Amino acid sequence: MDLATALSDHGILTLIVTYQTEGPRLEHALSEANRAGLKPRVALSIHSDDLSAVDLYDSEANLRFRKREMSPGEIACYWGHREAWRLLLQDGTDFALVLEDDFHVKDPELLKSAITSLPELPIFDILLFRTHKPRGPVRRWLFSGFSVEERLFGTTGATGYLISAKAARRLLSRPRVFRPVDEDFIAPWELGLRVLNLTPEPIGETTELTSSLEEQRTSRRKGRNRRVHGAWLKARWQLLSLIYWFRKMRS
Repeated sequence: MDLATALSDHGILTLIVTYQTEGPRLEHALSEANRAGLKPRVALSIHSDDLSAVDLYDSEANLRFRKREMSPGEIACYWGHREAWRLLLQDGTDFALVLEDDFHVKDPELLKSAITSLPELPIFDILLFRTHKPRGPVRRWLFSGFSVEERLFGTTGATGYLISAKAARRLLSRPRVFRPVDEDFIAPWELGLRVLNLTPEPIGETTELTSSLEEQRTSRRKGRNRRVHGAWLKARWQLLSLIYWFRKMRS
């Protein structure tokens, strides 16, 4: 069984998030998908200078709940993920494999093994295949060749992940966004979601494409008021993470 068949047999739609209808990012994504044996559809985002982003961005909520403003690139990136979630709901399948256009499949066999093991995995709403900065205590489920983890403080990363139709519906229930998509993943209590991650990671990121996202993030300096507010937000997030963690442990 190849990877595309495994995905299809388990009701999983493969989607690539990109703002390009042609160009190096789309070419890379389609080439990488072909190399890994994937048969994706494209979830088209907007460019970071598209004025449509203004309608999606909730600057007031950002000021209350995040320590820095969202960059135009982060807003455009979130637009593309929301488009992928809409396509999942339109398709009527159970899950989608969502991949950003700079993805790299490090281990196609591991990815296929995780997909074919889906009925035995712990129940999840989002399963991350590429993570950044995993934090806190971890619960771990062992399988042949990989493990599934649940972390107290979560882990960011949206390069590649499985998402259920339920999670897509709940995330789309928000008409506007105020933080990057993967930061929503580390506040799962807000929408009653369960976010897990796979290790080792079957998905990585290519180094052949340039991205303005990190440059935009680092160029947005925080003033003193934002730094103080950020410290309070971190403490609040840690407390809510602890409460959610212990509630799940009891249930």
